[in-house]
Amino acid sequence: MLLEGELMKIILVKTGTFPCIMNVPHELAFLQALVGGNIEVVEPFDDDVILVCNECGRNEGRPVNRVINGHMDICGDFFLCGQDEYGLSDIPEDKITPYLDRFQLYPVG
Repeated sequence: MLLEGELMKIILVKTGTFPCIMNVPHELAFLQALVGGNIEVVEPFDDDVILVCNECGRNEGRPVNRVINGHMDICGDFFLCGQDEYGLSDIPEDKITPYLDRFQLYPVG
């Protein structure tokens, strides 16, 4: 369980950039700043990794950042982390490399 202000390990995926590992404060205001607005927790994967994005990214006209599972487009910046019974937590260590690889940028065309 992370307490308010403790550092949480995430993978940040900004639009048009490669994903990066960060340690960020476990504070709502900081997490909202990372995604540019109110956060929305999405569970599109079949493991213990969750995606946190801007709940109004599409409505605010943010560009598509990545397409998840071939059909779910995420607009704007987002981050990946873990989740426990208390809420958001560190991304599991064994998931870091697979998710860094999954969200690399590849040339289109």
